[in-house]
Amino acid sequence: MARFGYYCRKTRRHLIGDLPDWNCNCGEPNGICINSINKYDPKGMSHAGVRTAISRDFYHGTFDGNGEVIQSNNIISQKGLRLWRNGGKLTKDHAFTPQFFGRLTLDNPKIFLANTQESKEAFDELMFLASTIIWVTAEENTLLRGQTHNDGKTFSLECPTHLKYNELGIKLLEKKDNETWKDAKPISNILNVPDILTQYEKRYLIKEKNEHRSLR
Repeated sequence: MARFGYYCRKTRRHLIGDLPDWNCNCGEPNGICINSINKYDPKGMSHAGVRTAISRDFYHGTFDGNGEVIQSNNIISQKGLRLWRNGGKLTKDHAFTPQFFGRLTLDNPKIFLANTQESKEAFDELMFLASTIIWVTAEENTLLRGQTHNDGKTFSLECPTHLKYNELGIKLLEKKDNETWKDAKPISNILNVPDILTQYEKRYLIKEKNEHRSLR
């Protein structure tokens, strides 16, 4: 059973509560966030580490909310279709990166975390989008995961989200709800994404090989 509606509310409230730590500028030496220190962990975490932990709230909310149950999820890769026809096991690829969407919301609180109905609806729409599944082969899924780099200190993207399948030459097909995969028809492999996401991603795109943007 889908429980998506409440998880949108729960996740959003968590992120609103996280905003002070997300924007912390305590000035501690070596970039350690003072809010991460207690008697059990006197060394604490870096601000980058704190931000990674915070952005995972969106990740967990998306998956725990089970939004994919109420999504159509009727898109498959060409190689995935061939695998299905041969009785192979398909792999879920999350078309969008929920943890990165968490960063997007926290860096744009006036749009997604404000105390207005419009802001609430914008957040819910983004979390629903983050639940999108595209069926691929295991090999394709590995290649797609490799487009994002995050070692806790730096985060970077090899290409914009809307071009992720296009860049790898992964062809996509789509079926209707009442059809099977054998009825799937070719569609564009360029995703429709919110303009705010495309603009936000620009700061994380790798312009040259091995160039990564430091996490704030």
